[in-house]
Amino acid sequence: NHLKELLDEVEEEDRLTGRNTLDQRRFIIVEGLYRNFGDICPLPKLIELKEKYHFRLLVDEAHSFGVLGNKGKGVTEHYNFPVSSIDILTFSLENTLGGIGGVCVGTEDVVDHQRLSGAGYCFSASAPPFTAVAASESIQYLKIHGSTLLPKLQENCNLFYSELKKSMKYLKIISHPYSPIVHLIINGAEENGKIEYYEYLKQERILEKVSKICLEDGISTSVSRFLNIEHYHPKPSIRFIVKVHHTRDEIYKCIESIKKAIEQI
Repeated sequence: NHLKELLDEVEEEDRLTGRNTLDQRRFIIVEGLYRNFGDICPLPKLIELKEKYHFRLLVDEAHSFGVLGNKGKGVTEHYNFPVSSIDILTFSLENTLGGIGGVCVGTEDVVDHQRLSGAGYCFSASAPPFTAVAASESIQYLKIHGSTLLPKLQENCNLFYSELKKSMKYLKIISHPYSPIVHLIINGAEENGKIEYYEYLKQERILEKVSKICLEDGISTSVSRFLNIEHYHPKPSIRFIVKVHHTRDEIYKCIESIKKAIEQI
């Protein structure tokens, strides 16, 4: 585990330099559901590591809140962990809730610090009232209907995932079965480690052709884009989004469209 190796290195450095581990402000920062991969963070292992090495854990639930767990409460509900097991939890109001801005959840000290340091307090840049009301109403709707909506969403995600795994010969799904963010890469690409620039462009062009053919069939998708300044570039992938209101026929139509695109290319 790469994270454990890094934490071991920090611990050894503390020992050699005589630093008191408990006096340090250190964070493990993760996403609940990763936008660039569609995988879910291993929360139980992260909590174990943060307690062992005395780090604070910050979880960004921008994409996991509203889609994971039995009622959409996010990655903590998905793993059946109390929210208090995470030091700082953040999520966006712009994805599932259709608002603007975000929320920080933590201890009273953490929340007070964020409130006093936030743009809304420092620059009077609070979200317009109607967007806050929209997000609040979305949360109320999720409370009432989440137990019905979430199982249906997870059923659609599982159906899309399982059917793709059975029928894709040249593309591989790298996302979690419960993830509504679904990434497909060219089969075998993940085995080659870091790929050369021209090979990267070649794979990207192939996926762009798949996306174009899907669009002609009425299936909207996109090839993932990344900034050149990013430290780590994921492999080229094509991204699909599964929604709760998708029917089984629509899901099968999407899969058939992908298969047709691959055969044409």
